[in-house]
Amino acid sequence: MKRGKDTRWLPDVLGPLEAAGHVYEYAPRPDNLSVHPGPLADEARSLGIRGLASAPARTGGPGRVEFTVWGTGGPADVTWEPFHDWLDDHLSADIPHMRGNREKLALTGGDERHAVVGVTMSSSWAAFHALHHDANTLPPLPPTLPPEFTHLWLIGAQASDRVLAWYPYLGWFEPHRHWATY
Repeated sequence: MKRGKDTRWLPDVLGPLEAAGHVYEYAPRPDNLSVHPGPLADEARSLGIRGLASAPARTGGPGRVEFTVWGTGGPADVTWEPFHDWLDDHLSADIPHMRGNREKLALTGGDERHAVVGVTMSSSWAAFHALHHDANTLPPLPPTLPPEFTHLWLIGAQASDRVLAWYPYLGWFEPHRHWATY
């Protein structure tokens, strides 16, 4: 079977698991296949699959395969302390795109300099989960903004139903629920 970017081999491996009635309920562990014995799970492990979350396919419906990067799971409740730690580190990071963003906004000389940060599944779990539609609380602390930024927008770049914004005179808010008027 061919591996790598070509994933056409996946139905040949996952189909027999489904046909045999093997269901792997989601477990927040990166190697949940290790606790399931048998040749089908052994074959999946030999191909580099380390974890599965599955349920029987709907009658008449197609199967579905989704890929998830490890490290994008965590507690169901938003934990704001790790969120704030990630945000402060990210905004002040000495990496090219953040340096460029800070320099670009500083050069505008504007009174309001809005930083827009895209959050993806490769961001910390705390940041990704804070922008999930199930989250309904706001961060309790203001962000530690570099001097080049006056306002902040956090936007989910992957399947997010939530945007968070921080304005110095309003604090944190969700723009789709609260207009930022003076």
